[in-house]
Amino acid sequence: MAYKADEIDTLWQKYSDFCQGTIVVTSGNAFGRQWFGIYTTINAADTPECRMMIQDMETLAAEIDAGMEAAWEKAHRAGVYPGQMRAIQQKYRLELDRWNK
Repeated sequence: MAYKADEIDTLWQKYSDFCQGTIVVTSGNAFGRQWFGIYTTINAADTPECRMMIQDMETLAAEIDAGMEAAWEKAHRAGVYPGQMRAIQQKYRLELDRWNK
């Protein structure tokens, strides 16, 4: 799960760097000069690449959520103390109150 969380960190950084702003695009009859694209900008988050990054992050986050829920349930059944589980979560930077039951 920590590996998946690291993947989300990487995607989040790419998303933050690329998708938080506007992109200059050309549309219609905009030939001759590259800067003609300044007349048309789009929200970067609306690009297919950014939408795919969001979808990938949501998928990985759902897998982590299910895995953490299962880990807590198994630990509870095995008699592992909650403090031990929290220490493991802290070690792998996976602390979230929703999993600490």
